[in-house]
Amino acid sequence: MTIVELVIAAGIMAVLLLASAGAMGESVDSTKLSRNLTQGALFLESVQEDLTAVASSDLLSMNGQQIFATEPRADAKYRVDITTFMASIDLVQIRLALIDQSTGRRVATVNSLRAIG
Repeated sequence: MTIVELVIAAGIMAVLLLASAGAMGESVDSTKLSRNLTQGALFLESVQEDLTAVASSDLLSMNGQQIFATEPRADAKYRVDITTFMASIDLVQIRLALIDQSTGRRVATVNSLRAIG
């Protein structure tokens, strides 16, 4: 009877250990995803700050440009697509879209307005 109890206890322990190992793996994946998203958000913020140095009259010429997080472009995890257009008289709208290069998905979008003149 004692050996049967030990085998049952060992089986229960094995199931519990496998469940906790699976939870640890999911935790590691979640941490990696969070770290990547934080890096992407910081990259998007730095692009937005760099655009503040661009003269208002030059913003429309930036429409359609892409800025990559690293060089070479093929190795970049993220890119920012820039869209600029006249929202009204003397007002330019700037749309920055953070794109995950591996999936092609839009992760975040930032819109801002800048007066010209």
